[in-house]
Amino acid sequence: MKGLHFLLCGITVAATVGFRFYYEVSAYSDGLENAPLGRGLLPLLVVALVGITSLAVFVLWVGYLFIVREGTRGKIACQAIVMTAIIVGVGYLSFSSMQRPAHYFLVGFREFLDSHADLPEIRRWFHSRHFESDDIPPAEWPREIAELSPSHVFVWAEGDTLVLFWAGAYVNWGVVLQDDAESPAYSADLVQQIDERTYVFALNR
Repeated sequence: MKGLHFLLCGITVAATVGFRFYYEVSAYSDGLENAPLGRGLLPLLVVALVGITSLAVFVLWVGYLFIVREGTRGKIACQAIVMTAIIVGVGYLSFSSMQRPAHYFLVGFREFLDSHADLPEIRRWFHSRHFESDDIPPAEWPREIAELSPSHVFVWAEGDTLVLFWAGAYVNWGVVLQDDAESPAYSADLVQQIDERTYVFALNR
């Protein structure tokens, strides 16, 4: 099977790049649709399995060629070194700058809010009401909040902060509307700022 090691090297590199690309895009797409993070987990695992399998077979095949082809060991060793350097280089470039999935999710979620949420109107509604409970029941939500279908709507920090909260299987997420411009009142694993008084957050379950 002449050239199999070249093919396996190509598959490993393609799987590595594909994993990084799909890792970002699937998390971003979940946020863009305001859907629970992790819907693309199965395809991501398949790509990872293909990459790991091809890498393992590549190592075994090169080792086999090195043993049985005594006359071309030098050539095989040079090819193996070059291809290994390519795989390691691509892997480093792909994974060294990779963020947590929730980071890409929140980037998409911010775009979802830009196109679907009237945050100024929600803030005006919040300031026009007095709430007796920290967990505002759905019956009291205005249309602007109800259309977003959050799991809960909370009032925190002595009535100065409104939190729209969504619950997912792997990550909970939401948006925080504050009265001041200080650091977010909601302590989360990952926070991104929309403006000086508005934040989106993700919280690992």
